[in-house]
Amino acid sequence: MTDRYGGESLGPLALQSGDIAVADNGYGYRTSVASATRQQADVVRRVTPATFPLETAAGEAFAVGPWLRTPGQATREWHGWGAWEHQRDAVRLLAAQLPPAAAAIARRRVRRTAHKQGRTPSATALLLADWVLLVTTLAATAWPLVDVRRLYRARWHVELVLKRRQQLLRLHQIRSQHPTRVDATVRALLMAWALQEEAMATIRAHRPTDTPTAPQPVSRWLLTG
Repeated sequence: MTDRYGGESLGPLALQSGDIAVADNGYGYRTSVASATRQQADVVRRVTPATFPLETAAGEAFAVGPWLRTPGQATREWHGWGAWEHQRDAVRLLAAQLPPAAAAIARRRVRRTAHKQGRTPSATALLLADWVLLVTTLAATAWPLVDVRRLYRARWHVELVLKRRQQLLRLHQIRSQHPTRVDATVRALLMAWALQEEAMATIRAHRPTDTPTAPQPVSRWLLTG
């Protein structure tokens, strides 16, 4: 829990050896990697080259753009280093090219954002929109690229649960700043969430099986609401 000025960071979290912190681009900074590795934990996170500069073993900056422009496979991997406050961590950069339809949507999003800010998107920004870039500290021998990507994709299902919980229970708006009241409020809301999930499961179990002529299934989000 933070106030509204608290940014997304692994700093407040207590990790331990064997943990894998999986997070989106909001946590894609070198400080998050350094915080996890200091606690002997591993990370998998989506990154942007501008906010997560990488280094070679010799300490030279690694240019992600030219690496992606080099003809090659749609999934590729590079091993290097991330440095933060005199700490260097060995990392793997994993790149997966989006399918054409998904890439077109991502490029439109980049152009729309640039237009709102009164600028023209750079060629590099449009190039990066075609790719999903992940940084991980997991060893390649135990976690090949395909498994790391699968682990990151699984994070989205957790994200949906959290989004549903925040919006339907207003869990993201805790008005008190007193620790005891905050704790009691969160516990009460989680109990309410458990009751909602139980009721939703019961309703879904009693709905008739959908057929080509019957209505489409009701989404979990709408049913919970």
